Amino acid sequence: MAVSSPEKPTYLLVDLPPDEENASALLEFAQMYISNRKGAFIWEKLPKELESAIFASIPSVLVKPEN
Repeated sequence: MAVSSPEKPTYLLVDLPPDEENASALLEFAQMYISNRKGAFIWEKLPKELESAIFASIPSVLVKPEN
């Protein structure tokens, strides 16, 4: 699964069994991602179910135009 938004990095998560604990962890991660304007998160606050699931962080290619 991937979590992505314009002007934020995309996070690719792999090898997550479809269970209630992982669903809850994904929701918690999505809230952290959405609430940070840059899509960053504090590694120590990452739900333990996702510690080995983050496979890639892909930087955003969108750039805000300068006025």
